[in-house]
Amino acid sequence: MEFRKINKQIFTKLYRYYWQKILRKWWTLAFYLVLVLIVGGLNFYLINLMEQCETWQQILTGFFLLSVFQLLITYLVTSPVVGELVGQKFEAVAGSFLRQMKKDSTDDLKVLVFTPKVNRETMILAKFALTFTIFWVVSFLVIALPVFCYLFTFSNLSLLLNFLFLLLSGTIWAIQNFLLVVPSSFYFAGNYSFARVLLSTLYLIFVSVSFVLFWFLCRYFVFAMFLFLPFSFLVGWSFWSLYCSEFLKKDIN
Repeated sequence: MEFRKINKQIFTKLYRYYWQKILRKWWTLAFYLVLVLIVGGLNFYLINLMEQCETWQQILTGFFLLSVFQLLITYLVTSPVVGELVGQKFEAVAGSFLRQMKKDSTDDLKVLVFTPKVNRETMILAKFALTFTIFWVVSFLVIALPVFCYLFTFSNLSLLLNFLFLLLSGTIWAIQNFLLVVPSSFYFAGNYSFARVLLSTLYLIFVSVSFVLFWFLCRYFVFAMFLFLPFSFLVGWSFWSLYCSEFLKKDIN
């Protein structure tokens, strides 16, 4: 994708438009926030286990394990956002109470037709920018900051380790999780099909297994956790490239 084609004024306009579109679905976000609270309860149960850590290596490994729950929570929130931005719709199946997922490109078509000087590159960047904003708000303000404050009650954690957690969870692992979750979500949701659903499931299994492998390595070499960031960058860039290539070339009707 050629970033020089991005029109800043159109980007700002689209960014605000997509915000309004997401806010109109506040009830959907509210439902997923309830799920976040449930998963967050499990997260705090895991945090309490941190009190049993004795060495800084065990503490860092525990911090890395917490990033798995951070990934799950942010995935629960951003998935409906991505679905709304790419035009996923549920439609009733004739003669049945079941509903099936379909792709509706009406919104993209309206943006391309009625927005002067707009191009698909700007649309992609505006959608990703909005998703990143929501992702960071949930990751930092909803997860990292409350946990950071809660860790002050742990006598075995120093002030330095507490701020290290905030740095890791609020920046490094937030970027890492964004790369693992968002580009792949756009790619799998961008052209909905049974094959994409199957690939999406396999991808989630792949990410889960990868986390377990890196966590296992951390038990012997604690700094192995930082190798997960370049790994996530490679995965995220691959899905970003696939989605951009597909969206820029496909016919929207």
